[in-house]
Amino acid sequence: MSLLTMLREFAVRSALAGAAIEFIASPAAAHPHEFITVQTEVVFDDAGRVIGMRHAWLLDEFFTAYAVEGADSDGDGAPDREGLTDLMLEILGNIAQSGYLTDFRTMGEAPKITSHNPLSVDLKSRRLSLNFEVVFAEPYDASQTPLRYALYEPTYYIAVNHVPGASAVTLDNAPEGCRSSLQEPDPGEDLTAFALALDKTQSAGDDLGVNFAEWVTVTCS
Repeated sequence: MSLLTMLREFAVRSALAGAAIEFIASPAAAHPHEFITVQTEVVFDDAGRVIGMRHAWLLDEFFTAYAVEGADSDGDGAPDREGLTDLMLEILGNIAQSGYLTDFRTMGEAPKITSHNPLSVDLKSRRLSLNFEVVFAEPYDASQTPLRYALYEPTYYIAVNHVPGASAVTLDNAPEGCRSSLQEPDPGEDLTAFALALDKTQSAGDDLGVNFAEWVTVTCS
């Protein structure tokens, strides 16, 4: 099943997944099967509270090749701006009910994402690039309780991984004393081998993906 098909079904059955294309050498043979590389910008208001996040997703070549087949609005055989925009809107609409693959784990009340704003869509080296922002229902004060979240799909059919280095998670308009940290997953050899053994027709349920999630913590002091 392709990522596009899963994205379309996500609104119905809440299942999606993502990861860096370098994460595994043979995606067709084992979980994960589709890949998303992410960069995130955590956005603060002038009062120093988190009000949302801007995401940059880069989808793998296999999904991109399939997805852009329907992005030829003018019939010239190549994806065009209108077609790519429609594709982005379809994807964002489908994942809205999932919370945009975002799992918040905080000591206090977790933020609620109420809406999204599409920013841009493009093709980069044969990979689909989606840039969008999500908006919190209420500003979140990370100086009171650290903001902790991860981007992942529960079944790990697709994996989501950040780009390496300091650009993985950045802070926009953050007050002095705010910082972010990223915790790498440590699923263990047995669970990794189990995931690698699953083919496209198999599922381990909704408890597999969290074991491969990268957790981000934003703190302000």
